[in-house]
Amino acid sequence: MAMVRSAAAVEGTTVTDFTATAAVARAGETQGDQLRVVLTPAAWDAFAAALDNPVPTPRLDRLRREPSVFDR
Repeated sequence: MAMVRSAAAVEGTTVTDFTATAAVARAGETQGDQLRVVLTPAAWDAFAAALDNPVPTPRLDRLRREPSVFDR
């Protein structure tokens, strides 16, 4: 608990505000890992098409020519 009090003091805040801020940040990280995206069938088809047909760039073309790390 001394470490929390010290960290709160360094940030110029109360222990309550410090721990609440830390808890909210951690909750956001946790929920971010569980994010669910819902798409309509048409939006899903457009998303899948974009993944299947990326816009060509020199870097992407070079990556496609190089052997995969799994092939080495």
